[in-house]
Amino acid sequence: MTKHVILLSIFLSSCVFHRQAEPLPSAEFRKNTEGYIETIINPPVGREDSASIGDLIVSYTRISNSTEIAVARAPIKLKTLAREGWRKTHKYNNRDVYTSPDYYRGDIGAVLDKDEKVILYVQTGGAKSGRRWKSYGEKFFGRVSSVVDAWRLRYSGRENDSYKFEIVSTREDKAIEATQSFTVSETTFLDGFAVRGVLVQGLEAGRHGIISYRVAGNANK
Repeated sequence: MTKHVILLSIFLSSCVFHRQAEPLPSAEFRKNTEGYIETIINPPVGREDSASIGDLIVSYTRISNSTEIAVARAPIKLKTLAREGWRKTHKYNNRDVYTSPDYYRGDIGAVLDKDEKVILYVQTGGAKSGRRWKSYGEKFFGRVSSVVDAWRLRYSGRENDSYKFEIVSTREDKAIEATQSFTVSETTFLDGFAVRGVLVQGLEAGRHGIISYRVAGNANK
């Protein structure tokens, strides 16, 4: 009986550790993946639109995107992935393996498919080299984004030869309350006026409570 248990143990071990990750001659670092700022304006610059009294006419969001980091979930029973330091160091079944010196000293790597989703995790060094862990099939690399500025411009109607507008504070892309009100003359409306770096130009004098306009430019680049 004991002999059978030993043989079974050897068989299972060979199933788990049957393949080794092959080290590359040198580690390959990923291409430059610096963080960047993204600005979203709706309607886009140049597109004509119209609005009635009370409508939001411009939506502005400025987003900060972090440098590229590891965003996938770690396998069960392993610690959370290190965010940085990942580089291509091995091949496993002809797939790229990324390891980080900050994650188990580089001895556990993520095996990625051509879309950079994690196929599995594999131990690349140590006594149990070749050991594998299941993954969640997620994208391994990604970015953390945060909104650094967001506001909306609302048309409040016409009064004599002036146009009234409100800058509206936002939360989770929903208008909350007006934080600033102002008026512009009809001449200024048609020539174009700037709101926090965004140039809005009226295309036609408002009649019957409706205005036509376009976002003519954005200085926040």
